[in-house]
Order: sequence, then structure tokens, then C-alpha cells
Amino acid sequence: MSKFPPLVSVDTETGAVEFFDKLPADVDFVVVMPLSVPLIVPDNLLGRCSGCDRAVQFRPETAPAPIKLCLECAVAWAEGMANPS
Repeated sequence: MSKFPPLVSVDTETGAVEFFDKLPADVDFVVVMPLSVPLIVPDNLLGRCSGCDRAVQFRPETAPAPIKLCLECAVAWAEGMANPS
């Protein structure tokens, strides 16, 4: 089985993109995928979107992130239309 791709960080102000093997300590939020059956990757963890409470799945490496957002909520937050806490 091949290694899952590294995490990607996007600076919404500058558009700069960086790749990481571990979750950086200073992230604002992590974008996660909606829950699916089967899971996208078998060892994904389950949780809830911090914005809309939708059931989501995410990589174990992102578990420490305090804010996990589905794509729709992440776009709204990045555009300044919402601020989940």
C-alpha cells in the first residue's frame, strides 16, 4: 500500500502552498471530507464539521486540529462569510 500524500497548507491571503508530513501547530482550520461508506481511506477517523455539524472523515494526522471544516464551511470562512469556533 502506498503512503497517503502529505498534508497541504494554503495561505488564503497570499495563495502560498506548502506540503507537510505532520500538522503544523499554527493552522487556522483543516478541510475535511464528508462521511462516505466506504471511507475514502480505511484508517480515516470520524467527526463533525465545526461549522455545520455535518458528519466528516479526516486523516489521523489532522486529529489535533481544533477546527475541522467541510469544504463548504471552509470556503465560507476563508471568504469571511462565517467564523466557526
